[in-house]
Amino acid sequence: MAHIQEPVAIVGFSCRLLGGNKTPDKLWEFLNQGEDGSLKPGTMPTTGGMFLEGVDPADFDAAFFEISARMPSPWIPTNEKCWK
Repeated sequence: MAHIQEPVAIVGFSCRLLGGNKTPDKLWEFLNQGEDGSLKPGTMPTTGGMFLEGVDPADFDAAFFEISARMPSPWIPTNEKCWK
């Protein structure tokens, strides 16, 4: 069987952004309206910050990246978004 090389284009965009914005258009709208993405959650010992809503750090798939689920820092939830 002959192998034919075809051009391939992989196009994709995914985002999880402050203020619950899940698309670049929504983020742009959010910023243009002067919205504030900082939250003051009652369950964390902080006075404020930029937090992603609906993100559970336990959902990180350590097995997919062939690393230990208990790997210490710098494998903190903030960095895990980069791997998702």
